Amino acid sequence: MSFDLGVWKSRTALSRADADDIFGRLCESDLSAVEPTPAVQQFYTMLTTRYPELDDVPDGDVDRSPWSARLDVSDRHVAMSIVWSRAEEVAAFVRELAAECDLVCYNPQVPVVHYPASVSEQPRLRLYSENGTDMDAPAAAAIAQLIQTLTPDGNYFAILERTDTCYMQAALSDNGVFAIEYRDGGPEWHYRCAPVTRELVVAAFQSYASQDDRWRDMFAWQRLEF
Repeated sequence: MSFDLGVWKSRTALSRADADDIFGRLCESDLSAVEPTPAVQQFYTMLTTRYPELDDVPDGDVDRSPWSARLDVSDRHVAMSIVWSRAEEVAAFVRELAAECDLVCYNPQVPVVHYPASVSEQPRLRLYSENGTDMDAPAAAAIAQLIQTLTPDGNYFAILERTDTCYMQAALSDNGVFAIEYRDGGPEWHYRCAPVTRELVVAAFQSYASQDDRWRDMFAWQRLEF
């Protein structure tokens, strides 16, 4: 088993679903979703200067290589398979080098997309609720305050939105129990958990807003079927 990473050029932020789709297509030699750029060759040259291709490693040193297979390279991307024992070391270098070359680095194991400074990591957040409250880029305190105002009658839901297909939402039932959901692209990336407490809803919304991904481990998420 290997630890896989993909590197390519993107001018805008991607949902994890979109990044996963691009990575899958690149692994199938479909390059249509990404653009050619000299930065990829620069990245590849610098990467293999530090960690040479398997074919360039002397026979006696092959076991010391971090690669489990030859790199998949085009003028638009580099996909790599790293042996698990070297994954932490090599992945950290790949992320830093990709950012230096103004490329994104996608880790399909998590999944998560790492961006260079030129790309905003996420579209601007919008928080709104049933009663018409609507705010951009809410701070943690504002998120907590809004969730505390939710009631079963007249203001029962709140949505924290990155795009129309990437968001977290919570709804309060008549018996005072919350359900929480998130969507990260297409309908196959829509998950739900219930029941949950108001305090956990606050913590999850704040985590989602700060992009620290702690919210992913707060609940036993169940994928919804549509």
